[in-house]
Amino acid sequence: MRPESQVGVGPGGSRVGAGPAITPPSCGRDRRLLLEQFRPVALHLEIAELLERRAGLSDNRVLADLLEERAAGHRQAADRMRCSLGPAARADDGHREAVGQV
Repeated sequence: MRPESQVGVGPGGSRVGAGPAITPPSCGRDRRLLLEQFRPVALHLEIAELLERRAGLSDNRVLADLLEERAAGHRQAADRMRCSLGPAARADDGHREAVGQV
């Protein structure tokens, strides 16, 4: 394992990549802004969970299908919003699989 001071340093001491070797931590204001942008994403996900739970409790198949469809719409909206926030908001390091792939 390489020491922290050598992260981003290639053989012979040359720098790897054009950016800094270690990404500086974001300042508090940037983190607060990112958290504020995540609130609507979290809201869509909470609504989707609520709709899916309600669909599972319903004896009416038509109503359950409608609720599941709306839940899927909220999940898609949350995913679009999360993607629009940029790489700082990505939990998957930018490696996404297409929806429906296993």
